[in-house]
Amino acid sequence: MDLSLEQSKQLTAFVDDWSKDKKIELETSFGENYVVDSMTFLQIAQRIRTKGFEEIPQEDYLNIITPNELRFTLRGLGVIQSYCRDDTMNHKEFTVMFKTRNSRDSNLNLDEYNIRFKTRREEELGVDDPQVVQVLNQWPTQQKAFRLIRRWSFKGKGIRIDLSMVRQTPSGRGGFQWSTSFLQRSVLKETPRYEVEVELLHDTEHTKTPADALRSLIRGVGEVQRAIQKNSLLIRKSVANHVRAEYQKMTGTSKIRGVKAVTLQLENMTEKIDDRVINIRTGFNATDKADGLRAMGYVDSTGELYLLDQNMNVYRTGLRSVACASSLVDGEWITLNKHKEARNDYLIFDIYHAAGGKKVSHLPFMTFQDGSKEQDGQHRYRMMNEWYDQWADGEEITAPKQVSESNRLQIMLKEFEFGNPGDNSIFTSACSKILDTPRIYHTDGLIISSNSQPIPDNADVRFDHQFKWKPSKDNTVDFLIKYEADNEFPTMDKITTTVDSSNQKTIQHKTMRLYVGSSKSMITENPRAAILDQMMDKEPVRGGYQPILFTPVDFPDTMANTCYVLVETNGETDEEYAMTEDTKEPISDESVVEMRYDPSREPGWRWVPSRIRHDKSERLMRAKATAKAMGKSIVYSGIMNDEAVAKSVWNSIHEPITESMIRTGNDAPNEVENQQLISIQAVDTSKKYYERKAPKQNIALVKGLQDFHNKYIKNEILIKRSLLGGRSKLLDLACGKAGDLFKWFFGGAKFVVGVDYAGENITNPNDGAYRRYVDLIQEFKKKT
Repeated sequence: MDLSLEQSKQLTAFVDDWSKDKKIELETSFGENYVVDSMTFLQIAQRIRTKGFEEIPQEDYLNIITPNELRFTLRGLGVIQSYCRDDTMNHKEFTVMFKTRNSRDSNLNLDEYNIRFKTRREEELGVDDPQVVQVLNQWPTQQKAFRLIRRWSFKGKGIRIDLSMVRQTPSGRGGFQWSTSFLQRSVLKETPRYEVEVELLHDTEHTKTPADALRSLIRGVGEVQRAIQKNSLLIRKSVANHVRAEYQKMTGTSKIRGVKAVTLQLENMTEKIDDRVINIRTGFNATDKADGLRAMGYVDSTGELYLLDQNMNVYRTGLRSVACASSLVDGEWITLNKHKEARNDYLIFDIYHAAGGKKVSHLPFMTFQDGSKEQDGQHRYRMMNEWYDQWADGEEITAPKQVSESNRLQIMLKEFEFGNPGDNSIFTSACSKILDTPRIYHTDGLIISSNSQPIPDNADVRFDHQFKWKPSKDNTVDFLIKYEADNEFPTMDKITTTVDSSNQKTIQHKTMRLYVGSSKSMITENPRAAILDQMMDKEPVRGGYQPILFTPVDFPDTMANTCYVLVETNGETDEEYAMTEDTKEPISDESVVEMRYDPSREPGWRWVPSRIRHDKSERLMRAKATAKAMGKSIVYSGIMNDEAVAKSVWNSIHEPITESMIRTGNDAPNEVENQQLISIQAVDTSKKYYERKAPKQNIALVKGLQDFHNKYIKNEILIKRSLLGGRSKLLDLACGKAGDLFKWFFGGAKFVVGVDYAGENITNPNDGAYRRYVDLIQEFKKKT
């Protein structure tokens, strides 16, 4: 961190005062208004755990604060629950602390990093202290504020790092909104806030002298700040803002300029070329899909290289090359190799602006003459290689104290192989060679791009001429997840107890509902969810991009938007939570989770939470905060996967392009792959009943029979007699697409259960039974 001379002097004075008086505490707070979001909170916890800090178990506790700066603390869940019931301190163990500022200048704010150092004098008071006695005597009418705290503490060298999830009495500019009882302003209903503090510890071998104590404090604060910035090189806010401003001036957008690849489908690789469908046999190239952080590489006007992620977070690299000043490339930031060991590589795969701000994104990626690559042609591949040569020749380290040859960011170009139009070379030469080439980093597929097409002009959009291919088992969707709420306690997640069929053991699980992004109405796009989730009384939102439950049209599955996750219990706190299967991270409600699909599992368990998409979850947090501050709707763009993307991934899972197919260009799996697929292919019976098309003249021939069947057999004999007397209950064992819905309604049926062997007849969002029921309700709502 960069501190001014004045800031350094004040911090040194804080440490000197602290070292002379054990009643003084010196601690540091982090974040905007000294709170962080939940994703940052988890990032900090993960980093601290990997750095060898000793975790100190903590009980939940309730702080009760009075206007005269007294703080009463109740520890333990049982004691807290008892207080919530009776609002008295009688027969309860508690401590009382009197906490005041150490001096007028007891705060040091580092606004460039959203950090506050503060000193406070703490004095513990006995229950017989006159101040305490006076407050207890008037406890029922005493003004109070409440802070319910769950804390995770980690002890380091001379410091303790406290991570606290806090529900507290609301506050405004004038301080807390005081109340006389806990339930008067129930903090249990308040949104949790996440606080992180680093406190300097007295009487340790690392804080014996003021100089040692200062080093310990700076070391601990640095660890937390590096976790917040997700980088070992810290950057000031003003520098990051300047970089973003320069970037926006160059690109004309405040969004990330990089475009998005689409999932490769069978129709994009067929041997027969259809001009209406983009086909990778028409002149494409291939490179590996690295498992890293997508980041734009922006070189500012001085030649300093910064990385910008999808959330427009700016990362300092400590590298510079004046020859590449004012340029923009696209790449992946690799921080781990395939053995999960630390690396620091930036792999470049495209270029948008060459040195001097020259726009090159409108150029083709590669040009050919007489079937051979034009080495000197006007194409992005050449511009990218020239940029790399310029960078390598002029690279220098700008932060020698933090960056060395051993730990600096390594700048590399990705390898590309090119296919010829009209033959199988994109498969047999390009894709096969890329797949066969060993990498030091983990790869999870291929990126296949057009040689001739320019990059789309708009930022952060789909690039229809760039495809991503993954093995079916690695295909994933980024869902926005929401936990189903308990029916009796709506503020709590629903927990279901069931039996694991594989071992007959009793298990508990939560139910996550899976959302994708769409501009369509959820009610008409997912009529089944609209009925079952009782959404019909809500006005459908149209035109705005919003989350809708994932409902695939091809390979329909009523459980496609449901994910069961095992409940884990913390033995110390009894907290119940769900975790990702691959990264073992707790899953928060309304976060973005990357999920893979395992069709061999039981329904409901097939979507497997792989990892938290911290970047997208952070984007959601920011969107919520912005919407709340501006009094507008949440902007969901760029958060969960779009509906079209999710459906294409779903199709590729159920009708996969296998490795042999991408290597050879064949339109079917080989024999070994076929055997693997047979066991997991679903039998599609969804269209057997209603998919009956016939010429108009043939339908005319049987119209009389249809009328006789519908008007006499069904109306007069079956339905009218079944519903005779009205308010009857009806079971239709072959209801199809609820073609008799109006007959049930006008016949006065009280309750109808419709069953059909073909699930598509009931769930089809366009004309299935649920959709017809939705249309009926909406029609009657218009008339009333």
